[in-house]
Amino acid sequence: TLHVKQYEGAPKPPSTATDPVTHIDIDQTATGGVKGTKENRCLDLEFREHADWLFGSCRGQSDWRSPAEIEDEFLKKGWLEGDAESTGPQGKSHVYSHVENVDNGWTATQIWGFQEIDGQRRYARNLVVAKDDKKVEFRLVYDYLVATPSTNRLFSSVTTAVSHPADVMVSKLNANRAPGEAFGGALSRIYKDIGFSGLWNGLPVRIVMIGTLTGLQWMIYDYFKIFMGLPTTGGASQAVEKK
Repeated sequence: TLHVKQYEGAPKPPSTATDPVTHIDIDQTATGGVKGTKENRCLDLEFREHADWLFGSCRGQSDWRSPAEIEDEFLKKGWLEGDAESTGPQGKSHVYSHVENVDNGWTATQIWGFQEIDGQRRYARNLVVAKDDKKVEFRLVYDYLVATPSTNRLFSSVTTAVSHPADVMVSKLNANRAPGEAFGGALSRIYKDIGFSGLWNGLPVRIVMIGTLTGLQWMIYDYFKIFMGLPTTGGASQAVEKK
């Protein structure tokens, strides 16, 4: 799942410019709520350093591109190019991203935009990964869901359900593990006592509590953005459509 925030602001270091540019901040979450990586992009073509547990040390740059500015044949293939897509500066319709891996020497070049997939307008990325004389081309196609209190509550409910059995078992271990008792033995004994159904005790209450707190967090966040004059979440706002 990608959680996308797009906004205008001053460029991040090492740039010393002050004119606003487009920022796209993305948090990626894997299945089950596992924390993924962050993509914080500043669309000014300035190289910036980045390191994470998945890709290692990298340097990358991003910018807006028009179809005429895309040179690679695969990267320029399949895009929608109507008025709805031409929402960038000077009517540009695509985000360009280029990353160079410092540790292993590979490069990854992406073009982001919208394509028609099975009759539906979908957010997609054409991606070329290269190292030495080898090159791999592939396309990523995403489902789209507006980030609202309701959808965020849905995702929080799913991830809560996935993690609940482990949380119950950890709580039981902390409360009922005898001094000197082996971890495996304690785990087996507790499971025999509570059974499979016992792993799910309290799940509805936990979902209600976490969902309510998440909704309140979104409400506070949106009221803050209204106060600051920023776009809010939900609906068909231009900022959401441009992601």
